[in-house]
Amino acid sequence: MLIDVALPFRLPGMLTYRLPIGLASARPGCRIGVPLGTRQVIGCLIKENRSGPPKGLKEVRELLDSEPILTRTQLKLLEWASHYYLTPVGEVLRHLLPPPLLRKRRLKGRTPRPLPRSTEFSSPSVTLNREQQQVFEKILPGGSFLLKGITGSGKTEIYIRLAEEVLARGKQVLILVPEIALTPQLIGRFAGAIQTELLPYHSGLTEAQRLQVWQKVRNGEAPIVIGTRSSIFLPFNQLGLIVVDEEHDPSYKQEERFCYNARDLALWRGKEEEATVILGSATPSLESIHRARQGRLQLLELRSRPAGASLPEVRVIDRRMKGKEILSEELRQALAETLKRGEQGLLFLNRRGFAPCLVCRVCGFIPRCEACEIAFTYHKQRGVLLCHYCDRSTPVSSSCPSCRTGNLVPQGIGTEKVEEELKKLFPMARIARLDRDAGSGEKMLKILTRMQQREIDILVGTQTVTKGHDYPHLTLVGIVDADTSLNLPDFRAVERTCQLLTQVSGRSGRAALPGRVIIQTYCPDHPGILPP
Repeated sequence: MLIDVALPFRLPGMLTYRLPIGLASARPGCRIGVPLGTRQVIGCLIKENRSGPPKGLKEVRELLDSEPILTRTQLKLLEWASHYYLTPVGEVLRHLLPPPLLRKRRLKGRTPRPLPRSTEFSSPSVTLNREQQQVFEKILPGGSFLLKGITGSGKTEIYIRLAEEVLARGKQVLILVPEIALTPQLIGRFAGAIQTELLPYHSGLTEAQRLQVWQKVRNGEAPIVIGTRSSIFLPFNQLGLIVVDEEHDPSYKQEERFCYNARDLALWRGKEEEATVILGSATPSLESIHRARQGRLQLLELRSRPAGASLPEVRVIDRRMKGKEILSEELRQALAETLKRGEQGLLFLNRRGFAPCLVCRVCGFIPRCEACEIAFTYHKQRGVLLCHYCDRSTPVSSSCPSCRTGNLVPQGIGTEKVEEELKKLFPMARIARLDRDAGSGEKMLKILTRMQQREIDILVGTQTVTKGHDYPHLTLVGIVDADTSLNLPDFRAVERTCQLLTQVSGRSGRAALPGRVIIQTYCPDHPGILPP
């Protein structure tokens, strides 16, 4: 028998091998050991080949699995995604199987570190209001839906109730989130209402931990998985519900090697496995809105916040013809009032570092990355100039390397500079910064936990702070510079600016306390800036 084998390398396609009679029990989805040049490598049997040349082919050396480890849906996904995204089949295979399964013939019985848990954000059992109940009942029969709900409208509560129904039918649930930092909070909220095992899956886990989750999913021992985009490739056998939360977020796109969009793969997989798919967002992507208008998604809306909470009051501050201070008088006064009441504030600026660049006062020279030809960002706390494209860094020089006479001075503002300014204005306030430089993984989770426990008065952050976080005592959101992303050379610049402003504004006033939003901008009349 001739078979087509997918190997985890960037080959043009699958390779054909001869399957000896002694290994005739091998079936599609099983791992096999095959020769590749002078090496023996591990690949996956995909299908029988009835058209290959009968002679001159190498033989399969070893069968590693008595049963297929790739499901039928995964095998279809392998070929479909390779064709649709114009990607070598081996790159797709690397996403379907954990690395240890592609490197080792026999797995050791070593117990991995326990999977991370979180109880800080636990919530009581879910009760839906009338509007939520109506949406829930429309989703219950199944299908593909676009759930558009204003920030704080209770989309998560609907997800939880749907998950309960799906679990009662013996099916599995997959919840996709755009950022690793959102998984502990969402796991905590689900754990407060559903008494079952909740497993995370993302790149922050070790290889052994990801393999552990993968095996539990394959064996039907993982009722609910909450994870990032790579979770869409897990080997579910009884998938009943897929939720893509914050479906508009560009983080669902993989932009290296195998370039895919987890949102689109979720729709494909839901159709293939007859699972309900929900794309949820307060600011849906234009693609999803277009799909809904075409009838390919059913549009459902939540127009109010539960428990009588209202959307925050939004005020746009025109920065034209005013001073160069980072925070306007209105924003400084609002922060002072918020601190006096013992409430929390959030300042958003989608720009890391202290300043976007350094510039020479004499000759105008700007230090640039030699590899990318992009201006270095000045990071004052680390004392380096850093390229945000390739991560190349260089020490800061006070004198200009071009003219040798002028001094290099910061130009523009970043989150570090905003944090420094806040500490000068409010020396008694507890101030923290949340961006990629401040930390990731456990460090980021600690900052979010401190915010939840009201150990932080003012949080400064980039777009990480805009996504799905829920703090009852956060009543003021200040957008330091709404124009940062508006004029980027990107055809989505206006769309993404509007989404960012709406999302970060929605962090304010999500509970009983009323919220306020202050937007600082030099384009107050721009349609991407104006509040609805």
